[in-house]
Amino acid sequence: MYMVSERNLKSFVIVGLDHGSDVLEVKSDLTEIEDWIWDITWLQKSGLQCLALALGHNVILQWDLNSGSLLQKFHCEEKCILYCAKFLTDSWDNLVLAAGTVFNQVVIWSPHGYSSETATCEVFQRFAGHQGVIFSIDYCPRTKRICSVSDDRSIRLYQLHFPTGNDSLSLSAWHLVQSSLLHVMYGHLARVWDVKLLSDKIISIGEDAACCMWNYNGEMIKKFKGHKGRSIWSLASERNELFVVTGGGDSSIRLWNLKSEGQYMNSTRSICPQISSSDHPRIVKLLDFNNLLVMTFEGQLLLHLIPSQSWTMLMSYSKFQSYSVLAVSSCRHYITIGNISGTMKVFYMEEKDYTWRTVWMVDKVICEGKIFSINWIADSSFLTTQPNGVVSPHLG
Repeated sequence: MYMVSERNLKSFVIVGLDHGSDVLEVKSDLTEIEDWIWDITWLQKSGLQCLALALGHNVILQWDLNSGSLLQKFHCEEKCILYCAKFLTDSWDNLVLAAGTVFNQVVIWSPHGYSSETATCEVFQRFAGHQGVIFSIDYCPRTKRICSVSDDRSIRLYQLHFPTGNDSLSLSAWHLVQSSLLHVMYGHLARVWDVKLLSDKIISIGEDAACCMWNYNGEMIKKFKGHKGRSIWSLASERNELFVVTGGGDSSIRLWNLKSEGQYMNSTRSICPQISSSDHPRIVKLLDFNNLLVMTFEGQLLLHLIPSQSWTMLMSYSKFQSYSVLAVSSCRHYITIGNISGTMKVFYMEEKDYTWRTVWMVDKVICEGKIFSINWIADSSFLTTQPNGVVSPHLG
């Protein structure tokens, strides 16, 4: 299987995927293009290995991979900067592009609509209504629905009506297409960056770091939150539509289960630690999927078993009042805490039947003054940062 990968928006490479080993291998040199590349598609064209490229100034290129050269270049009559583009077909004979313009419209055009008088290609369909630039477009050939998202925080869903019921739509059918607006959806708190049309759901991501799931009645089913800071920048769906993957501005990649929305809707509850009214949690960390560690202001270290909602006190030590730092090793067996006077405790834990117990504990003073942080670098070794810029290694 071969794929095209864009890089820095103005260049591309061909990448091969070995399904047996799931290994990606670069199959071509980096090809530089004159403008931003908003979309690329492999072309069904006999005898040639060709690509179609949609560029940032509403231009389509036909590119020959065998010779690494430009075959043809077509300009749309709507001469403007694009913020997105989407090829709606993958055959050169009926190639159609949906272009999202800075004039708040989606324009539909084809390189086969060329006019010798203007030396441009005509627009044969426009979708208007957004109050901001268009950031993404998606199209579902099966349902013949097209969707756009915008700077105005809205998602607009259209139904296309063709003069023929044939799924292999000709270019003349695209010229005669009519459209009707199905829904205008609001739910994001900032700009909407991308959208995917799945078989029974619509997924959108935005500047508000939210991934929203909608049904085709225009109703939001679920808003997934988890990315920190602002913006989810990328969105992909698994082929069986069991989950989607998002990439955020916080440098994290998150998987969202699409088949458990009922579970998600009822998965939040309050956890009240068994502590005095004058105490409160300072640090909370997951030991594993079922166990939660809580370090309190008054120096208690508590372990909470989530399924049974039971609590175990691992430590209560006044020297850890007011200030403490806590870290858990990647193997989950070591828990390390430090305080403001240089005292450190290391717990070794073992798990049986989903319950953790303390096997041994070490208590020692490692410096004069505050332990600023504890960072595990392996299953049995960690670093502490101390006053005067000291970084000290330790074995668990």
